[in-house]
Amino acid sequence: MTEKAARIWARIVPRSGNGTTVLHRAEWLTPYSAETIADDALRAGRGARLDVMVAADATGADIARVHGHFARLANRGVLVNVCRTDEPRAEGAYPDARASSSRRHRRS
Repeated sequence: MTEKAARIWARIVPRSGNGTTVLHRAEWLTPYSAETIADDALRAGRGARLDVMVAADATGADIARVHGHFARLANRGVLVNVCRTDEPRAEGAYPDARASSSRRHRRS
């Protein structure tokens, strides 16, 4: 059985004082896109943060699967946060930054 790719919104925030730009991505999470996002996070350096948002109706299994794609980043000094957004599973645009910035990390 093939698992359906999750729609994700990712934000890579470099460590404080790094002077680089915050990177935003909105993608279907495939092995290729996960590798690309992970590479971008690693380039941001130790102390960077990867925030990954999944649809509001994502299951606990969906969140665990997303975590699994990026678990190796912790060993390289990148903090990974996975949370739900207010957006449903539709092909929408990146969630409003004001709404997502106030959302706390929530694990299921």
